[in-house]
Amino acid sequence: MSNCNSVPTPYSEKTANKSTDKEKVNSQEYLELIGMLNYAAVLTRPDILYPVSRLAQKCSNPTAGDLRKVYRVFRYLQGTKHLGITFKPGDGKVTLYGYVDASYHTYDNAASQYGYSFSLHSKGTSKDSTFYARSSKMKLVTLSSTESEYVAAAEATGEIMFLRQLLSDIGFPQSKPTVIYEDNKSCIQMINGAGNHQRTKHINAKYHFTRQQVKHNIVKFKYKSTSNMVADIFTKGSIPKSQFEKLRHKLLNM
Repeated sequence: MSNCNSVPTPYSEKTANKSTDKEKVNSQEYLELIGMLNYAAVLTRPDILYPVSRLAQKCSNPTAGDLRKVYRVFRYLQGTKHLGITFKPGDGKVTLYGYVDASYHTYDNAASQYGYSFSLHSKGTSKDSTFYARSSKMKLVTLSSTESEYVAAAEATGEIMFLRQLLSDIGFPQSKPTVIYEDNKSCIQMINGAGNHQRTKHINAKYHFTRQQVKHNIVKFKYKSTSNMVADIFTKGSIPKSQFEKLRHKLLNM
């Protein structure tokens, strides 16, 4: 596909259905293509983590429609080969921070999708660097968008604790709480202990440990809208502002 036409976004739920989309395809070929995309997603292209996560769930029984969506990701990469993760030297001190989000009721079985990304900031650098990201299907069914965000926040907090320890081990201890940006105000209220107990008492106790980490000044959640989180992640990477505006417009109209 080195000469294919590019597309501005890697994935769309609104992809037009064709009469042949339900035909079965070679699962081995499909699996190989997903492996190629996953290699890029994990190393330098976290912007394709979501479509790769969704499409990887079709590996056991892929259809022609699923394969067409895989080809769309390759077409997206064809037009964005100049993008990637860059690291530049700063003042020798780094600050860890992150973003977390969840998409309620993403799947037919009512499961949600969640994702997070973590970046490093250092004074003296023109752009921060996103170095760790994940997009995954939740293992449980939640009852509201707020609960989905709450579970996602717990998953992100667990990763933060590991990354804080890792940075400390290699000489970059984090003296202040790690800021995590979240776009759901009700979720932040729950994390800070101001949520409605009647609506949260059914949530598995292990997801409440985020509150404890907030009290211990390990993490600190701040509100930031979805569009601003996307803007931060892209503009702090290598994408030009003009190109980002075009991309954001297309994302909001998908």
